[in-house]
Amino acid sequence: MILEKFSLKGKSGIITGGGSGIGKAIATGVVQAGAEIVIVGRNKERLEKTAGEIRKFGGPVLPIQADVSRMGDIKSLADRTVKEFGKIDFLFNNAGTIRRNASEDFTEKDWDEVVNTNLKGPFFLAQAVARIMISQKRKGKIINTSSLISVQGGKRVPAYAASKGGLAQVTKTMANDWAKYNILVNA
Repeated sequence: MILEKFSLKGKSGIITGGGSGIGKAIATGVVQAGAEIVIVGRNKERLEKTAGEIRKFGGPVLPIQADVSRMGDIKSLADRTVKEFGKIDFLFNNAGTIRRNASEDFTEKDWDEVVNTNLKGPFFLAQAVARIMISQKRKGKIINTSSLISVQGGKRVPAYAASKGGLAQVTKTMANDWAKYNILVNA
């Protein structure tokens, strides 16, 4: 009954981290509501299995193996989605990673991996998608998965806290910058 009021028929979008967990649940829900989607993740087998499960609910599901921390993957992901569906109406930036270690022992390698996946990747994928929406004169929605840790901090997760705090702030900036194009950005 709720899906009758929440139709996404004719809409297409990207869901990062779509192979499992929250991303899989989001992907399932939007397909049930009528959307056609690309699900993105690092694990090809998991993505293909998830896509097969979700297709039972309806529309097209295209699994794309990509790493949002890699700029080349981001650009090709946005372009491939447009090639497949002709447009992008929404983006769920849900991919994320975490490394746990005390602040005094946290390594640069772990810091870079977390920040590149949780902050840099979502920003530049949102930018690529927004550019497409703007060029096609389409309104759209971009949703970034944040965390309570972005405002309250945590233990043994300095890079995760920084990345999610940064994502919360850059989300507000993107919302302000892209409102004039009817692109709604939330976290």
